[in-house]
Amino acid sequence: MRPQLSGRKCVGAVEAHQNGLRFMSTKAEVLDVMYSNIKHAIFQPCDRTTMVLVHFHLKDHILIGKKKQKDVQFFTEGIESSLNLDGGRRSAYDPDELDEEQREREMRKKLNLAFREFFSKVEKVAAHYDFKLEIDVVFRKLGFNVTWSREMVLMQPTTHCLVSLTEWPPFVLTLSEVEHVHFERVTYATKAFDLIFIFKNWDIPPRAVNAIIDIKFMDIVQDWLNEVEITFSKGPKALNWADVMKALQADKATFYDDKDADGISKPAGWLFLSEDASDEEGEEEENED
Repeated sequence: MRPQLSGRKCVGAVEAHQNGLRFMSTKAEVLDVMYSNIKHAIFQPCDRTTMVLVHFHLKDHILIGKKKQKDVQFFTEGIESSLNLDGGRRSAYDPDELDEEQREREMRKKLNLAFREFFSKVEKVAAHYDFKLEIDVVFRKLGFNVTWSREMVLMQPTTHCLVSLTEWPPFVLTLSEVEHVHFERVTYATKAFDLIFIFKNWDIPPRAVNAIIDIKFMDIVQDWLNEVEITFSKGPKALNWADVMKALQADKATFYDDKDADGISKPAGWLFLSEDASDEEGEEEENED
């Protein structure tokens, strides 16, 4: 389990009850997660990762150890993360090596199946007692690499979220709370760019996902945003979002109109972000001339 109740590792078993999940460690420590407090439940299979896991992102904080947490994860490490006991590197054509790879594949399948079946039963138990619990699944094919919490991680969409769950701390973003996404530092020479998620509740500061490494991911991200019907824009500069949101709050009454309070034409809604990009491109062309 992560985060740990105590010590460096927290090993135990999960039970489904009529009002929630109970984890009991081998040290007889207990953690209860109420169905009513689960905002998102996400299954990530052991597919080219070191573990199979189910992640719970909570509505309200709970106390784990001595810290308040909104994320709880139950996982089992895959066999490929174990040590090679003989310490040697064998040939790819070594029969023992091929047998080991086959055992690893079979183990991953068994772990994935065990987690799927158990949490499918958890869904049914919750539904039986009138709790709505839906286990979401990551879409690995739509994943893209980003820098998060000083590490390179794989961000993966689900039906309801954008997540990174293998490394800790996790990243969980609720898509229904996002109004607009802005691509920063996008130019003709772009090799890396940032994503800024702007929330429907403007009192929440925009959330940045930095340094998407390969420009090929831009098309993947744009196609995904189109699928989930979230608008987006692109610009060459890194903006001061505290100042941007403060200015938007002052202009909130006419923000989505194409004219301001004085009747002067202006870009409607988030189009001003794209207009800034057009102005920048125009300046670059004039400089070249």
